[in-house]
Amino acid sequence: NGLPRPKIAAVDATTGASLAWSPSVNGDVYAIAATNEVVYLGGQIFQVNGEQRGHLVAVDARSGITTPWSPRADDWVSALALGPGQLFAGGRFRNIGGQPRSFVAGIDLVTGQATAFKPAFGSAVQSLVTDGSRVYVTGISPPVAFDIADSRISAWNPDIVGSVVYMALSGDVLYVAGPLERVGGQPR
Repeated sequence: NGLPRPKIAAVDATTGASLAWSPSVNGDVYAIAATNEVVYLGGQIFQVNGEQRGHLVAVDARSGITTPWSPRADDWVSALALGPGQLFAGGRFRNIGGQPRSFVAGIDLVTGQATAFKPAFGSAVQSLVTDGSRVYVTGISPPVAFDIADSRISAWNPDIVGSVVYMALSGDVLYVAGPLERVGGQPR
């Protein structure tokens, strides 16, 4: 439709046409997660549609209007993944959803408050994905998997030497990308 779309846009997946959805974002968007009703934006975001936000915001998927949901991270959010009843966020924050959470957190989809998911991860998060029972997280160190039920590191260990920058999960296969030297004892 020829309208400018600074920072974020919606595109028809069939035709490629730009859609009217266009929230106004002051800052940089690093991560997106979406349902049919809500689009969650993470990044170094300061305002959306003129409303102050702390690096993580939800906007209506049809209108682009900012929702009241506001977990207010104290630093940038670089990764988002939707899980059962919560949004998993990763980044460089130390507080989010009204609670101390370093680098990784679960955020209630209704209240915007931090959930009981509170894993111990020691660096800013580059990427995260979930299969509904575990959250796979990577940052400066190789990826680890945290059990959602108790926030503990699971026994899963892919024996990766190198840095994983991106991850994607399909069924029971986790795809990893980055400057990898070895995975499972095999050179890459």
